[in-house]
Formats: sequence, C-alpha cells, structure tokens
Amino acid sequence: MLNCTANSNINNMFITNKANPGWQNINSIFGYDSYNRLKSHVQYYPDNASKTMNYTYDKDGNILTYQKLSSNGTDLTFFTMTYNPTSGRLQNLKKGTTNYSYSFDVNGNIINDYHRQLEISKYNSLNLIKEMRKDNGDGDIIKYDYDESGNRIAKYYQSTKEYYLRDHLGKELAVYDLGHSIKASKFFNLYGANGLAGRIETNYTSEQIYSRGGWITQWLRDDERFY
Repeated sequence: MLNCTANSNINNMFITNKANPGWQNINSIFGYDSYNRLKSHVQYYPDNASKTMNYTYDKDGNILTYQKLSSNGTDLTFFTMTYNPTSGRLQNLKKGTTNYSYSFDVNGNIINDYHRQLEISKYNSLNLIKEMRKDNGDGDIIKYDYDESGNRIAKYYQSTKEYYLRDHLGKELAVYDLGHSIKASKFFNLYGANGLAGRIETNYTSEQIYSRGGWITQWLRDDERFY
C-alpha cells in the first residue's frame, strides 16, 4: 500500500505478505526536504523495532552523509561522501573510520571502486561494462556481452556461463546456463497493468526450441502468455 504527498512523493509504504505467515510486515515513513529530496526513511516492524535512515546533501544535490540508526539510537551505519570539485564525481567514501577511493575514465565510467573491491577494466562503445575483476583474493574476472540495443545477453564468471532470453521489447524473460537449464524467469502482465509480476528462481518443466548450434531461440510455457 502506498500513500503520496501532493508532490507525488511517497510518504508512506506498507508491505505485507498474507501468503507467507512468517513474513514480517514493514511500515515505512518517508520525509523530504524543500527540494523534494529524500531526507529520512523510518521502517517500523511488528515487534516495535525500527530503523531510521537519514540523508544530507551538498548544494549540487550530491549525497553528503547517509546514517542508519537502530530503535535505541545506536549508529548502525554512517557514510560520508566527498566529491571532486571540478567533475562533481564521487572521490571518496568514508565508512566509520575507513576511507575508500574511486576513480573514473575520461567518459566518466567508474574504473575502481575500493569499497566494493571492484576493478572495471573494459567498457564497450555504449559505456557498458565488458570486463571487471573482483578483488576477493582469487582475482576472478567477470565478463558481459550485449546486443546492439545494449541489453545484456551473456555473463561469464569462472566456469559459469549465463545467457539471457528477451522478448521483442528487450525485457528479460529467462536466464539459462550452458546446459540449457532455466536458472531464473520473469513474468509480465500482457497488457502492462501490473508491470513486472515477479522473478522466480527455479527450474521449470517447459519446452525450449533450439537452433542448430544448440542455443535456445524460444522458451515456451503452456500456462503463461508471452507476447
């Protein structure tokens, strides 16, 4: 359930899941400044616990600080951001007492994110990530392929290869691996009334149509309508 202000900002959101008795209902209250920027976000839980997120901004609208507080006011997370005065790009993120720096290429694409331990070495002509390395001790490289419209069609990580099946609008319908097993699927309302209905991580008994090279060209389910 959503409630909005006169400026169309969401000021209240209630999330529930009646189908799952173990689900914890969450009531969220949002506050905004005079520029309609998110200033506060408070989450209330059935056990009377709560979490409060506060935001501050600089004169250019960049986030300066992000703070998360527990019910008793304990500081759970506190970030401070500084920006390059010339480019306006994020230069440093301070989490507690630890500093993380960022660097960018001439097109403004991030090439080093020390907070998430990412090194992005290649972008394509559309400025989409082609190759990056996660500094997790083993130097794993992740690669991506795209179609001419910029939609991701493949992901390569270690020995894992994932491929994306899309509809004529470019929306992702399914993710499958090299063995043609469906790893994830998304279902859309045919008329767009509800948008994305959900992504389900599971395998299905369904019919896949393959090309001569062994790749899936169509994925069919009798109980779903894909347009």
